[in-house]
Order: sequence, then structure tokens, then C-alpha cells
Amino acid sequence: MDTSSPRLPGWAIALLAPAVAIVAGWIGLQLGETFAYALAGWVDRDIAELKDVLIWCSVTGALIAALAGIWLTLCLARTRRWIQRSALVVTGLAAVGAVAVGLAGYPWPKTSGHPVIEYELRLPAGLALPNLSEIDLGIWSGKNGRGCYIREMRMAGGRPEIAGSMVLGLDNPAPTVSLALHRKAEGVWRLPYKPDAALEKSFGPWQRIEFIPNPRRSLPPLPAGDYDIRYRVRRYM
Repeated sequence: MDTSSPRLPGWAIALLAPAVAIVAGWIGLQLGETFAYALAGWVDRDIAELKDVLIWCSVTGALIAALAGIWLTLCLARTRRWIQRSALVVTGLAAVGAVAVGLAGYPWPKTSGHPVIEYELRLPAGLALPNLSEIDLGIWSGKNGRGCYIREMRMAGGRPEIAGSMVLGLDNPAPTVSLALHRKAEGVWRLPYKPDAALEKSFGPWQRIEFIPNPRRSLPPLPAGDYDIRYRVRRYM
């Protein structure tokens, strides 16, 4: 028996292969996205820092899975061997090319530069969790300041908690941080880092914030209570 002849007619293969490619491509898209998130967790990077990697993994995952689906369809349909081998070669080349381009375009972490400091800040118990528009966090060098990134706001142990990051300038040897709530009250404290801060694998211990006199004195002090914060230098930029 000639096992090289197709079990399906050509028109059936022409219809089946694209359908399988679409389904396989969708699965590959999900697997590529899952891989990108797993990679971000493994290398201890925020997925926002690897957004190009996320897009690349999703797109190439869909493409490679679609090509693999077409190759599998051709094999099951017992098309000519050279057609099967050609499809396998194309799939393999696409996979190798995807890995090569992905490695070349990966944003490898810097070993020096502006420290990016992650923080988790807890407000006093009894305060309601504010909206994003009701919080102003800034890092200051004298009278010059810039905003801090707020990634998430949540409740933790019955207290509002703010999480995010701030960038410390290389020309800022005595940085301070300000927190304003509802644009009606503000507190200022010293940031315990200098521009040559080393990377940290995990957060340090929780620290009670010790407020200092507000050099701008634009708003009254924050409501009384316990304000706690912890930090880590996660990367450089």
C-alpha cells in the first residue's frame, strides 16, 4: 500500500490546514503570553518593563504554533514527504529565528545608573482607601521634584497601602519624599538612599516614617497616625 498518498483530498486539506492553524495560533498566543509573565517573575522584573517581550512572545508563539499545526495536519493527511519536511523546516526556522531575535532584543538589566526604588507605603488605620487622583507622591532634590509611580492601591491589614516605584537622580545625595492626600495635607520625610545604592533582592523591614518640617509649607500636616514604609532598590535605569 502506498502510504505516501493523502487520505484526504487536496481541497479538504486546503480547508483543514488553515482551520487548524487558527486554533493552534490562538493556543500559541496564550502560551506565549503565559511564558512572558513567567519569565518576568523568574527574572524579578515587572511585566511593564518587559512589554516588548510580552508582545514578541505572544506574536511568535501564535506564529510558531500555527506553523506547527499546519505541519501536523500535513503529516496526518499523509501528504508527500517533501511537503511535510518543508513544513517542518519552515516551523523550525521560525522557532530559531524567534529565539535569536528575542535574545537580541531582550532588555538586559543595567548594572549601574539611576536607582529605581520600589516602595510599599501604609497609611494609618481608619483612613479610607483614596483614589489615585487623591494621592500625590514625589521625590525631591531641594526644591526640584518629580512624581513617583503608583502601581497599585489596596487594603492590607485594615490599612490603605500604596505600592509603586521612584527614580533617584544621580545628582541627588540627600533626597526627600512627599506625600499629599486629597491636596489638603502633606508630609515630607528623608529617603534613606543615595545615588550609589546597591540592588536589593527583597524588601527591607517596615519603617515608621519620621516626618520633617515641610520646606514648601504649602499644605497643612497629614492626619495623625502611623505611616509605615519599606523599600528595595530593584533595578537601574
